[in-house]
Amino acid sequence: MSGKRTSFSMGNEFNGYAGATYLKGTDRQSYPLLSQTDVRVLTSLDSLVVMALGAIPVYIDANQADLDMSMAVGAIPQVNMVQVTYDEKTGTTNQTFQVASSGVSTGSYFQGYSNNNNANIVEITPIGWLLFGTAGWKWGEGTGTKKEGWLEDLGKWYYFRNEWMVTGWQLITYKGKSHWFYFNTKKDRQGVERAGDMVIGWIELNYNGENHWFYFHGNGTMAVDTWIDYRAKDGNWYYCGSDGTMRKSQLRVGNDGNLYYLKDDGAMAVSETIVDKDSGKTYYANEDGVLKEQATKGLKVANSPLVVYTQISPNSTNPRNHVIDTITIHCMAGNLSIETCGNVFAPSSAGASSNYGVGTDGRIGMYVEEKNRSWCSSSASNDHRAITIEVANNGGQPDWPVSDKAYAALLDLVTDICKRNDIKRLLWKGDKSLIGQVGKQNMTVHRWFAAKACPGDYLYNLHSDIAEKVNKRL
Repeated sequence: MSGKRTSFSMGNEFNGYAGATYLKGTDRQSYPLLSQTDVRVLTSLDSLVVMALGAIPVYIDANQADLDMSMAVGAIPQVNMVQVTYDEKTGTTNQTFQVASSGVSTGSYFQGYSNNNNANIVEITPIGWLLFGTAGWKWGEGTGTKKEGWLEDLGKWYYFRNEWMVTGWQLITYKGKSHWFYFNTKKDRQGVERAGDMVIGWIELNYNGENHWFYFHGNGTMAVDTWIDYRAKDGNWYYCGSDGTMRKSQLRVGNDGNLYYLKDDGAMAVSETIVDKDSGKTYYANEDGVLKEQATKGLKVANSPLVVYTQISPNSTNPRNHVIDTITIHCMAGNLSIETCGNVFAPSSAGASSNYGVGTDGRIGMYVEEKNRSWCSSSASNDHRAITIEVANNGGQPDWPVSDKAYAALLDLVTDICKRNDIKRLLWKGDKSLIGQVGKQNMTVHRWFAAKACPGDYLYNLHSDIAEKVNKRL
């Protein structure tokens, strides 16, 4: 390194203050560089400034420097960053200097610098993220900004076009083919982007005015016309179509030629009975999801068309293990709307549900589909074979009466259930010993299975009337 010298120079010019000289400068001197072997490009030092106290260089944090400190030290030099690189091919070092836009001192001042490599004075771009307000983000690379392509930072991937970080949907060439990618976007209150990372996995996005789920592979490419094996995460298979949207409520032919069914939540049906809404056909999905068409006699599981509100409860056993041959009527023990009743059954912590609910206004809600067993009567065996119905009360205990509108709607609902499930006649004896003997009695009540007053004396005493009126309609 002989002959390689760089000088930071302090001239012997002074600014006095009230006739006093506070700092004593030194004559111009040169200091030898240390060995540059294996030196790498330094990171940005723009948060530091070089101060000179006599002939001793001092580094302080510029963010912590105040006016008194600046006066005490004596000078804020105009060079605030030096970058030294070592060229392995030539064995030489190169220095570049970042020049401050302003730097007037309060005492003696930095007069000049020199180096025998004659390095050019250049502006140095900080390495890392550069924010340009609401315009967006760029990536500094020391001597400029990233122009185009991928960048990995802290385990996340980003993409740049024309120097700017992209967000949202992007069509990018990957391994010679065009693929859709999606980059997260989240702006703060000032409109500044705070995301931009590439999405991997499921994400719900607005597409053609509606929300749809999309899946992005580990390399970021959008899944198209393919099955998604998500069993390690939630135990299910899913399918994404030609436009990338997750398919729901439809039959799908697998790669093996077998028929499968995608339920309302997109998950493939497994070990359950399903009804295809388009064809009305009933199928049973085995443990592998393969469908086999079933005879519908005694197992008609389509839901009532009288329903005006649906909120499916997680509290159910899917599917039920018995054909529907029983009706169990309950009371809500309160004047709940069908929406409120649905909210009661919505959390899994509730541990309860019913197939249907009838409000005082005569409106009907559904909380568990007929193909599934509700958790309503304190008896699994009863609920596996029964349709359970909660009815709102317009009066209190012990009778728990119901409104005329609710009673009329209850009769309509029970009639519809019987017609669709081949229940030829409703039978009521009021005899607990006949539970399960549907040829003699196919109506049950909650009080037979638990210490409950349900369905209240009002509805209990009307069971014979319900059976008579429904049978006239069947």
